[in-house]
Amino acid sequence: PDADVYAQIQDLAKAVVSAQNQAAEWGGNPEKLFLMGHSTGGTMAAVLSAQPSLVTDLGGKRWLGTFVLDASSLDIERTMRLWSPEMFKYAYGADANKWPSASPYALIDAQAIPFFIACATFRPDSSCEQAELFKEEKAKPLNIRVEISPQKLNHGEVNDKLGLRSSYTYSAELFMASLDPEIAKRLH
Repeated sequence: PDADVYAQIQDLAKAVVSAQNQAAEWGGNPEKLFLMGHSTGGTMAAVLSAQPSLVTDLGGKRWLGTFVLDASSLDIERTMRLWSPEMFKYAYGADANKWPSASPYALIDAQAIPFFIACATFRPDSSCEQAELFKEEKAKPLNIRVEISPQKLNHGEVNDKLGLRSSYTYSAELFMASLDPEIAKRLH
């Protein structure tokens, strides 16, 4: 909690590398990893997916996909301009020059990892709108896959309900299966 979001992003990148390095011991494949984060954790997972060099430059490998569950923001600069609530100022600071380094919208490049973005439709600040803008304005021109899954849920429920038997969970499973034939075999 003493680290700012910029340090936390670096910590997350190191954690991905660590998990990949230990995956074989756990019976896993380091190249078949999926990242998932909710709220600000979703934003940070999206940062790594938008800019996978943050992991690969540390010796890590690319992973299959990233689940972003109702991110606090995909465009930090826009969020700070339009909303600027105290919690965002606390998380991202007042220095506008730093905001792009924590913004998936600003960081995405042609090497980005595929995204599954679940957004809460019962949220007043329209995370679904940001997801659509991210997909259309940034990912699509780079031919980066972004699947958006609007959910008639609130912010917390987007996290709590994934994994329960539902069309929401099934859409997430289909996303994984589309990226890994072994998962596809298990679904059928």
